[in-house]
Amino acid sequence: CCPARGGEVEVGPDGKVWIVSDLGLERFDPSTDIVTTMPYGIGARGLEFLDGELYVQRNNLVTVDVVDTAGNIVPGRTINLPSTNRHHGLRSTRTD
Repeated sequence: CCPARGGEVEVGPDGKVWIVSDLGLERFDPSTDIVTTMPYGIGARGLEFLDGELYVQRNNLVTVDVVDTAGNIVPGRTINLPSTNRHHGLRSTRTD
């Protein structure tokens, strides 16, 4: 049904690499060679940077959170898509 977690990778505007994994979100800093793991208790399925902000799609496929650089959901920045919009990746939901 769904792609395995860990298939989503995005490079942020600061050059850090964000990865969805079974552990949650992981951020790799190529300048220091350090990987930081941030648990994402509600489950992450996909991610994408748009206008400098990180959007993370939850496992339910219809909820998207804006996440800060520490991996925390930004209060008031959760988007609930219509249940008919159950895509398996954020790119497939974009219309631009």
